[in-house]
Amino acid sequence: MEKFKIPKNLKSKLDKVCVPLVKGESVSKTMVKSSTSYFAYHQLNLKPYLWQFYALEKLDSGVKRAIFTTCRQYLGKSTMLAIYALKSAIYNTSPSPFTNNKTRIGIISSTESQSKKLISDIRELMYRGDEWIFKITNGKVKSFFTSQLSNTKNSKNSQSEITFENGCKIVSLPPTPRVRGYTFTILMIDEGAFIEDDNFFYDIALPTISKTDGQLILTSTPNGKKGFFYELFDPDETVRKETDYPFFKMWLDWTYIEDEREKEKVKALRDLYYSTGRKSNFDQEYNALFTVSSTTFFTDEQIQKLFDPTESKLLSFSKQCDLGIDFGGMGHSKTVLTITYLNENKVIHRIYHYKYQDGDEINLIDDISVLMKSFNIQRIIPDDCPEGYLFIKEMNDKGWNVKPMKFRTDKISKYTQFRAKLSRGEIKSYPDEELKIEMQQLEEIEGIRNTQIRPPNGGYDDMIDSFIMSSYFYLDDINEFKVYTPEDIKGVKPSFSHLSRQQQIQLRGGLF
Repeated sequence: MEKFKIPKNLKSKLDKVCVPLVKGESVSKTMVKSSTSYFAYHQLNLKPYLWQFYALEKLDSGVKRAIFTTCRQYLGKSTMLAIYALKSAIYNTSPSPFTNNKTRIGIISSTESQSKKLISDIRELMYRGDEWIFKITNGKVKSFFTSQLSNTKNSKNSQSEITFENGCKIVSLPPTPRVRGYTFTILMIDEGAFIEDDNFFYDIALPTISKTDGQLILTSTPNGKKGFFYELFDPDETVRKETDYPFFKMWLDWTYIEDEREKEKVKALRDLYYSTGRKSNFDQEYNALFTVSSTTFFTDEQIQKLFDPTESKLLSFSKQCDLGIDFGGMGHSKTVLTITYLNENKVIHRIYHYKYQDGDEINLIDDISVLMKSFNIQRIIPDDCPEGYLFIKEMNDKGWNVKPMKFRTDKISKYTQFRAKLSRGEIKSYPDEELKIEMQQLEEIEGIRNTQIRPPNGGYDDMIDSFIMSSYFYLDDINEFKVYTPEDIKGVKPSFSHLSRQQQIQLRGGLF
């Protein structure tokens, strides 16, 4: 997926919408309702940036689902949301029979303070609009926006809610179960990539617009290759088919900043980030790239080194190889078989894998028996877990060479060894999108007492776990020692200076 390309005629179209009124001309009510950019210019004294104008045109045209990935700060992402929310509520542009024919807007951000800030931004816009309309009407119209706030007994106007006289509402909420029970005609989720619980989006947020067939608007700075925001934006076009849930998308980095002074600030930040070894941070925050997050275990460079288009999945292999088994059974995990071998250059090659669907692993032992006829399997390395207990027992009963891996104690060391060899280009696999996504999303979590390597909520690690287990005995770096002959050491006196006095006496007495 490519970054947004500004159409050549976009500036001229914006200039036609944002034309100052001539003497005696009044603001068009029809245009105010149909064009948020017209509303912003004539009632708030704000001229949208080019990208904002393009985005607002799409939202005004009735686009049901929109998703915007932008850089940190300077582009006015939150301002655009605030303007669109205010116009929609003031003019009741998105009513529904399920909300008494009123526009109901829900604003959810990654934290409660951030969601309240958007409400504060909307209030600031109202004050700004009051001042502007007072000025252009020569004082004839006072408090145009704030006078439309409802003051009835049951109306709420607070840090997290705005209610208007026309019955329309704007509500801000944190990403918690408190969202349950609300029904919206417009749902805005700001900084969606930083909402860690995917279940919140699918099980709690989305249902708030299901009855109304409401408009969904998602915005965020990238936060690694994980979570519902990454999956829906799908910058690598590998997660899902576009026809499943089509979105209007825009991808914008810092180069879309129109204020040259702000651009210079970002250039200075770029120099600082690069000089202090934080290029990946700048790529995420300002280049708006879905780079690995600070907790991602594998880097993009490491993953790219793994997949070799010249490699292919094999159905048989005569050289010695090992089989790794990751057992499913917990949550949505699956049982996966992987076969690897170590070549003469100490490079690990993934040559086969199979992922079972639910219930199919009942044939596991029979399947391994078939594989052992087609592959020269020396060792079977299963996960030593409760789900695999009966399988492992049956394998042992058959006399197979079974070497269970104690994942609880071995996982960190083996994953770390795997990553080190991967960095050196010593592990190869045939192309596999499913494995690639698992590796991109795998997280390293540093706790007070231990380190965890795990997939994000809703993610998988079955394929990579099985791969690690199949490589178990190939991952240890074996030190090679030179064998010295008597000619090599003739005339060389051994040194024992690193030993204690007592050790030196004992050693000399024993050897000489």
